[in-house]
Amino acid sequence: MAQEAEWTRRYEAVIFDLDGVVTDTATVHAAAWKRLFDEVLPLLKPDAPPFEEVEDYRRSIDGRPREDGIRLFLASRRVTLPDKAENPELASATSPTVQSLAVRKQYFFERVLNENGVSAYPDAVTLLHRLRQCSVPTARVTSSRNCGLVLQTAEIAHLFDVTVDGIDAQRMHLPGKPDPAAFLEAAR
Repeated sequence: MAQEAEWTRRYEAVIFDLDGVVTDTATVHAAAWKRLFDEVLPLLKPDAPPFEEVEDYRRSIDGRPREDGIRLFLASRRVTLPDKAENPELASATSPTVQSLAVRKQYFFERVLNENGVSAYPDAVTLLHRLRQCSVPTARVTSSRNCGLVLQTAEIAHLFDVTVDGIDAQRMHLPGKPDPAAFLEAAR
């Protein structure tokens, strides 16, 4: 423990990304995105290749705000949608928008999370416990708007002092990753 306390003195705080670093939410997100695009892509462009859970998720979706991921993936299939319906009362499943797909993706994410849960990586949890024992403050940063739900499901919310998530980023008008703004906010 003395050696452990020694190395932690070099750090004023430690900031963790959430998805893929602390929790295996990539699996949950990828499954939710697959359900979404398997549902809507055949309606938007029947001849388009289907959403590939690993490749398309990593290339177009992972780490980005939800709407940015939708735009980027659909662009890879040469599909463009309006961000919002001009008349929300006329919006429907046959005329989706980026916003309506983002809402639908959230529905699928919550379903997959409830069905399968989410696991925290054991090494990350061990490190977080050690940092807490040595009074090193910890923060989590994520583009996800599901941070609270994920950490509650993984039972690790108590291991962090500060959170900057997708809800905070939207409220503070912080750009999404790879821009470092959310990490700088957590450090502040």
